[in-house]
Amino acid sequence: MPQNELRAIWQLLHPVAKDPNLLHHAIDRLERFRQVIRSKRLNLESDYSCNRDLVTKILASSLNRQVIGCTTISTSTKTKDIRLTSDEKFRLVSGLLIGEGFWQVLWTRYRYWWTSGLDRTFGDDFKTKLRQAVIRSAGDSLEIAVAQAVKGTIWERHRASLQNGMWDVIIYYLGFAVLGDQKLVSQLEPLVRYVLLTPPLCDRREAPGNWIILVS
Repeated sequence: MPQNELRAIWQLLHPVAKDPNLLHHAIDRLERFRQVIRSKRLNLESDYSCNRDLVTKILASSLNRQVIGCTTISTSTKTKDIRLTSDEKFRLVSGLLIGEGFWQVLWTRYRYWWTSGLDRTFGDDFKTKLRQAVIRSAGDSLEIAVAQAVKGTIWERHRASLQNGMWDVIIYYLGFAVLGDQKLVSQLEPLVRYVLLTPPLCDRREAPGNWIILVS
């Protein structure tokens, strides 16, 4: 059984796991998630140390779409959002016009396997139980960590979108692990490792394929 932070997740998933070894492997890869739960802090990579080429490759592979580069936004830079139209998604982040949010792209990429796979195998309510177990395990730790890291840097709605994307990466990853789907687990694993280090916020609307990522 894993450490206390992930015990509720383990107790839900282990009895029904199609491949217990794959689930154990996935749980072991969540050490950075456990650290955030304990410390209530995001230890983001610095702008200097961030490997943009690697993050670009990870996003392209995990999201299965063309990603041609990354633009970094430092959380040490405080900025005000500017409303451009009545549609709230057309807002600026540090002068950059935002496009699709990370959690939206993630959902588009994985919703079929996530929904049909878990419903067919474990029943309609299993997805809800898994999401609740992950959120309950972290309590308010991730919310606090994200809020502290990006305070004054991005608009509140963008912060909620970022946080949802982080949750969803972990939840999808564990869902595919309990299904025993090695291929999807392998696709998401690099993103699981980097989503808390260089969180992807969104695609750039004026430069499709170029993603905004957060650094310290």
